[in-house]
Amino acid sequence: MKTNFHKRSKNKKNLTILIGLAILIVFFIYLGFMQPIVSVLSTPFVYVGNLTGSLANKASLMFSSPQKILEQNKILQDRVDKLELELALKSNARVETEQDFILADVLIRPSQNIYGTLLVKKRGDREVRVGDAVLSKNGVYIGLVEEVNFSRISVRLTSQPGFSEEFSVERSGLPIRILGVGGGNMRAGLPQGSDIKEYDLIVDLKSGRVVAEVGEIEADEASAFMSVYLRMPINIFEITEVYIIGS
Repeated sequence: MKTNFHKRSKNKKNLTILIGLAILIVFFIYLGFMQPIVSVLSTPFVYVGNLTGSLANKASLMFSSPQKILEQNKILQDRVDKLELELALKSNARVETEQDFILADVLIRPSQNIYGTLLVKKRGDREVRVGDAVLSKNGVYIGLVEEVNFSRISVRLTSQPGFSEEFSVERSGLPIRILGVGGGNMRAGLPQGSDIKEYDLIVDLKSGRVVAEVGEIEADEASAFMSVYLRMPINIFEITEVYIIGS
């Protein structure tokens, strides 16, 4: 009786293993059979999801593009204006002969005195006269000789408060009288509708040398005039040498 019980128990265990194996085989067969069906059935949903994502991206680009285009245009315009200014300065800074200019070292900058003037010391013994033009090393017209005391020379800057002189807009030839306001800045008043815009260069009437760059234009509808704010295209507080051009 004991032997028969062990045989039945063993047979029952073997049957359980076989049933388990059969279930696994059926499961894998079923999985392999269903996979293509599941793939086919899910394809429309995947396509719709991808399409929705693509449309959302395009809609996002559609709404953001104008702003991005404006920003890119502004960056490109700034680069173009900067290149134009560099070209103008390079053409301004043509090599002068020894008979054309006198080199002078900057002793005192506008920020170092209450008058806002530039004090320089000329090199050599050539004569300098009141009214001679003074240029930066890259050819920007920065002012006139105001006073000569042996080798020490006081320069009246175009941006110095009280300075007033007529120049012209390089692009349009429009006459413009600028007034110095200090700190390398100037201003002017022009009739509404005058042919001038931001980044225009202001040049000397006689020599054509660059004097200033238009920074901002403020138009007041209640007035017949608009305010033009200009700046020197160089940092007047960092220059170490200047050229003095004889009149």
